[in-house]
Amino acid sequence: MKRNILMGLVALLLISGMASAQVQTQGRIVVTVEDQQGSRLPGATVTAAAADTVTSRDVVTNSVGEATLLALDPSPNYLVVVSMNGFASSQNENILVRSGATASVRVSLAIAGVTESVTVTSQTPLVDTTSAITGQDITLDLTESLPTGRTYQSYLQLVPGVMPDDPASEGNPASKSGMNYSDIRGEVGRSADNFYYIDGINVTDGVTGTFGANLNTEIIQEQNVLTGGIPAQYVGTPGLLSNVVLKSGSNAFSGSGNYFFQSDALQSENKNLPGQGFSRYDAAFTIGGPIVMDKGWFFGSYRRLQRDDDVVANDTQEFLRGVSQTQDQGYIRATVSPTSADTFGFTFLNDPLERDGTRDSSISNAQDRGRNQGGNRFNVKYSRLIGMNALLDVGYNQHSGEVSDSSAIPEPENLLLFDSSVDFTRADQELGGWGEERLD
Repeated sequence: MKRNILMGLVALLLISGMASAQVQTQGRIVVTVEDQQGSRLPGATVTAAAADTVTSRDVVTNSVGEATLLALDPSPNYLVVVSMNGFASSQNENILVRSGATASVRVSLAIAGVTESVTVTSQTPLVDTTSAITGQDITLDLTESLPTGRTYQSYLQLVPGVMPDDPASEGNPASKSGMNYSDIRGEVGRSADNFYYIDGINVTDGVTGTFGANLNTEIIQEQNVLTGGIPAQYVGTPGLLSNVVLKSGSNAFSGSGNYFFQSDALQSENKNLPGQGFSRYDAAFTIGGPIVMDKGWFFGSYRRLQRDDDVVANDTQEFLRGVSQTQDQGYIRATVSPTSADTFGFTFLNDPLERDGTRDSSISNAQDRGRNQGGNRFNVKYSRLIGMNALLDVGYNQHSGEVSDSSAIPEPENLLLFDSSVDFTRADQELGGWGEERLD
């Protein structure tokens, strides 16, 4: 008896209460305070805040004139203010804080009466001298100033040492050396040993070793990419590690909206497949702001991607089928900080995708297949500052993802072999459905 199994690649991933290493989504600033003769000043008050984040810190310098401001959300706009009795205050603008990195600031205070205050505007050094990790932080300033794709996977190629994406890898570039690199799977130009995190959630596909989630790039605050010197706590990461930090709102309401459209009418004609056409659009909006001023904030986004294709056979150039694909990408984040030391956060993302066929022109209608993809993921986190130099982080996150391909027709696979002297088409050769034939 023959039984048709209408199935393709099916991967259901569930990572619940993850025991993997906690990925850093925040950074810190270390401030050294001196007088004009270079002597360290203990007891100075140091504050740090940024208009586009919800974290602010207020610390007093220790006995050696240093203050460490912990658990700061990434931003290039931090303002560090230093004040002390008997001295004029100092303001340092545009301090860049990156996830998992330390920004160092040295401040020299003048005696009061000579000047009321000093404002310094400067670029924070991009190299973190406290760490041996190599890689790059992809900031909003960088992505908004360069032509890039609208995916966090395409941003990876902005990092030195990351190889160009092979088309077969569908957005999974390698960070290995050499154009002929092949990983354990033996596929040249592909890497199946990267790790992908979104807001601290491990979204790496455990079956294929590639990324397992998509999102609207408008919600990215920063993307931290590690390519070398990866700490030992990230077990099993021989490739690159990508950690996307998401926006969380602020005390000011803000939002955005965009619409992108493209079709074959905007491109030159495909001479090899003249009847093949497509149209697609990408529409999204974001909104964020305060729930309660200085206590609670939110940020949300919705994105829809729609694509329709006319597929033409690559051997006969005859019309085969129309293919439609729709993907929705949702995001909501809420942050509550009842005190300056306590922060509660909740994040939810999803990315369901439906495609009713394949765009591959080498596949006949009999072998056509549709796809369902995507899933839900969430993160709940609590942080507490203990004293001036200790931070408690407690969190729970879950990621579920699915990639399921199914045959377009309920027929068993039936492939025919022809003598090479016979004239035949792919449709003549592939008569049955796409799937698996099994004898019971």
